[in-house]
Amino acid sequence: MTRKCSKSASLVKKTHALILLLICDTAGRIICVGGLFGGSQADFTLFRKELAGFDYTNKQAGVDSAFTGIKNCLPREQLQTDYKKPNNQQLTKERKLQNQEISKTSLVAGHAIGGMKRYFILRHENRIRLRNKISDAVEICASLWNFKRGFSLNAA
Repeated sequence: MTRKCSKSASLVKKTHALILLLICDTAGRIICVGGLFGGSQADFTLFRKELAGFDYTNKQAGVDSAFTGIKNCLPREQLQTDYKKPNNQQLTKERKLQNQEISKTSLVAGHAIGGMKRYFILRHENRIRLRNKISDAVEICASLWNFKRGFSLNAA
């Protein structure tokens, strides 16, 4: 017995997810919500598009492993990325401790992203087709997250 797909299911095109750049501080406050990009773009490509003219002097940047090209843009002392284990070797105790400290800050960023996703409009799929409306929804959810956590607008 063969089954036919419904007409609407067969007409759905496969699309990439929408990607945005989210910047938060070490306290979990969402500082910046970048623009929405469609398609399969690397995180570092988005980073260069969004923050091209930003002055990085006297700033620390903690990024995950998806930002592979950032090592060429910032000096190592300004960059906080985790150390990978060398082939057939173990990490030193110093590097393991550094990885633990970096993991603590990335966990805060993960909680901020998860806190935004608690709002139903950002979960799974939605029917909004206009990118500016989706971007507005993301910014509102980021503001609600900051408000819920007790962060004020003028706190640094």
